[in-house]
Amino acid sequence: MRVKNERIYIAAMAVGAISGVICTAFRYIVAQIAQLRPQLFSHSNSIIEHAGVFCTIFTALLIARLMIGKFPKSGGSGLPQTQALMFGRRIYSTPFLYLAVKFIGGILSLSSGLSLGREGTSVQMGSLTGYIAGNLLHTREGRKRHLIAAGAGAGVAAAFTAPLSSSILIMESLQKVTMTTTLLCTLLAGAVAGVISKFITPNNIYDLIPVENPHDNFAKLLPVYLVMALFFALFGKIFSQMLLKGKELYAKMKVSLGKKGRNAAIFKEVLLLTATTWLMGLIFTEMIGGDQTFLVKESVINSFLTSEVAKSALLTRIVNLAILLMIIVAIWSFTVLSHSSGFPGGIFLPMMTVGGLLGKLFYEISISICGTEYIGEGLGGYFILLGMSAFFIAVMRTPITGFILISEMTGHYETFFPVLIIGTLVYYFTQIMKVEPLNDMLYDFMIAHDNMQPERTTVYIDIERSSYLNGKSIHQINLPEKATIKEIIRNEKRIPIRPSSTVAEGDQIGIEVDSKDIERLYRSLICLGS
Repeated sequence: MRVKNERIYIAAMAVGAISGVICTAFRYIVAQIAQLRPQLFSHSNSIIEHAGVFCTIFTALLIARLMIGKFPKSGGSGLPQTQALMFGRRIYSTPFLYLAVKFIGGILSLSSGLSLGREGTSVQMGSLTGYIAGNLLHTREGRKRHLIAAGAGAGVAAAFTAPLSSSILIMESLQKVTMTTTLLCTLLAGAVAGVISKFITPNNIYDLIPVENPHDNFAKLLPVYLVMALFFALFGKIFSQMLLKGKELYAKMKVSLGKKGRNAAIFKEVLLLTATTWLMGLIFTEMIGGDQTFLVKESVINSFLTSEVAKSALLTRIVNLAILLMIIVAIWSFTVLSHSSGFPGGIFLPMMTVGGLLGKLFYEISISICGTEYIGEGLGGYFILLGMSAFFIAVMRTPITGFILISEMTGHYETFFPVLIIGTLVYYFTQIMKVEPLNDMLYDFMIAHDNMQPERTTVYIDIERSSYLNGKSIHQINLPEKATIKEIIRNEKRIPIRPSSTVAEGDQIGIEVDSKDIERLYRSLICLGS
């Protein structure tokens, strides 16, 4: 067992290295294209130049849509698809091809300006890399799961340069069962991918965010943190519900358009997205493409309430708040539309942009009510970081990841303690409000609208020394209804299944269940082997 574990750890590091190169290259290309947007959407450009930009966006989205139509498993966020792969819900007969499609489709979707994040695409590309590595190394199905998780973690690490958070995210959001081997594989793969990401993309845009801690006012801010947690729990619930409703409405719209012919439906859908993206680009150039540039610039702007003009003019305060609120509504709505479309791309970065802007809005409202003497001046960047983390926890309901991710990806560890306080309160309030984790909602939506699911799915589990099944014969094992032991693999050989057959340490057993029950049984079955 020890040698096998060492092999899986080495394989996980290799998966991390390959995934890191692929996902960091993806991140680099998207970032380079994003730098061209201010020139492409410049108001000084001629009508012909703007028409050229419009046609370019249309062409990119059309190609991406056609690719998704040909390879439907490559669409969407990436986290639900990875979860389905780990559960055995999805099998890729041509994983290399899907990896290439996800890479190209992701670049086209993000470069066209849709409000999507690079992390979702990176997660699925990383998980596919782990899946391919498992196939090439002839890894047993139960252990291939560790490589899939390692690849997914490496994708997150490469997208955010956050190796520790990547491992925790996989445990909290996908696996939801802490297994030592999986945890170590994701940590090793994430560390390797994080180093590669840091080497290729050394600059951290979040270094520009000015963060000043409220040294003397921290005790006074505790009630503010409480209200802030409630504020973000409420908006997190609204965002999750709107995102799910948006996907449902978009699916109905596609069905309605499809009645007039598939090609006409694709043309109208892409035209709608192109027009919306182009208009957003003209008005809010730095807010499209899931970019964080606008959020960083907003943090640099000092509170308008501290200026002499704002202190003497209530109208100025109201106007500035209205502008900030309008920006939040715009990027919120555009994010919902972009993610509902099913194009390749994640939700994390746009969601954290919304959260950061909500944090700034909360800060401005707070000092308007309480005054700078109570809240403190120049804390816009501080509250933006708090908002990013609080909104992430409210929507994803992964508190540990939320505590660490923002500090790790931004490099501002000074906000960790207040994030811990607010995040804990947010998680508590969302529990009371019965907010479902966004990834679970998206996964359920994907499964409900997926016609590619087999009737039966086999879950492979490794039997460890402390396993409940170790030493038991087949007739002694009571499994849920319609769940049956399909095969036992011992020393890389399948042994006959008889009532007297005994399960031993080191075995891998395949338990076949109805696919509709896999979500309820998966984690329980995995725990039986550990």
